[in-house]
Amino acid sequence: IEHPAVARLLEIGEQRGHLFYGLADPADLSLLDLVRRGRPLGELELVWLAAGLSTGLAALHAVGLAHGSVAPNTVFVTPRGPVIVDLAWT
Repeated sequence: IEHPAVARLLEIGEQRGHLFYGLADPADLSLLDLVRRGRPLGELELVWLAAGLSTGLAALHAVGLAHGSVAPNTVFVTPRGPVIVDLAWT
């Protein structure tokens, strides 16, 4: 899947009967990192995050994938928008 709000999938494999995948690291701060800095997010930032996440989730669902946990530690914030880094197969 190629979408700006979804981390790029690098590999899929199986090891000891368990499926694994590797994602490109967006190399920016996680949402958790931002929250820990103690600065509350403003209204426009929250709308920007929600809009980016919703389009990324919709793109995943459109190709039969789902997200794992959508949480502050699985969402990275880049200058282009939020990036989901936890995927699951449906």
